[in-house]
Order: sequence, then C-alpha cells, then structure tokens
Amino acid sequence: MIKFYYRQGCGSSQKAMSWFEKYKINVDSKRIGEISKQDLQKILSYMDGGLETITKRSSMSNPQTQNSLEMLLEMNLDEGLEYLSRNAYLLRSPIVLDDNKVQVGYNMDDLRQFFPREYRRLELSTDQGFI
Repeated sequence: MIKFYYRQGCGSSQKAMSWFEKYKINVDSKRIGEISKQDLQKILSYMDGGLETITKRSSMSNPQTQNSLEMLLEMNLDEGLEYLSRNAYLLRSPIVLDDNKVQVGYNMDDLRQFFPREYRRLELSTDQGFI
C-alpha cells in the first residue's frame, strides 16, 4: 500500500493527492505529523542524500525553523530521526512511500513511478502504437 504523508493547506500536497485521485490509485493518506521514525528510516534508505534531502530548505524558512534545522544538523542520525518524527513541520511535503520507492515533494513525472505495473505496460504499448 502506498503511504501518502501530506501537509494541510500545502499546494504540493493537494496537487499530488489530486494526481492520485485522477488515476484512481489508492493511497493511505496521513498528515505529515503522523510520520513514524521507522518510515523516516525507510525513506532515507531509498534516497542518496541525508536528512537534508527530506527537510525544508533553511533559506526559505522562518527564523524558528532555521534554528531547528541547524540543531538537526548537530544531531546523529538516530537523534535526528527521532527529532523529525516529533517535529514533522521541518519535513518537505508531500512524502509518498511504498515498499520499494519514495518521492519527496511534488513532481508529476516522478509520481508516475507509483502507477501499477499493468498500467505502465499499457501506457507504454499505447505510446508506441502497439494498441
């Protein structure tokens, strides 16, 4: 099952949810504040970067968020994951996760990886003129 962590009132989260609804892809929707330390570990295991790949950008944040992000940089990985699970406002959104892939933020082209395999095969054969 695809997990979809969203932020209330976030345009990117709304666009991603609309995309899943358009293609009738079922997701387990949860507010980003409900994200677990285990899911954060799983997300990072699928990504090339560290915590900075899933957190808000400091340059685009208010002073309180900037201070929290700086504190996060001083923590070890385990402490950082625990801190993020309790302070999910620091995370980028949406976060889409399944058993073997993850997408952080909204990018319509990247969300296509969550199409069911049968749909991708059909789409590919249609694009190539086989059907």
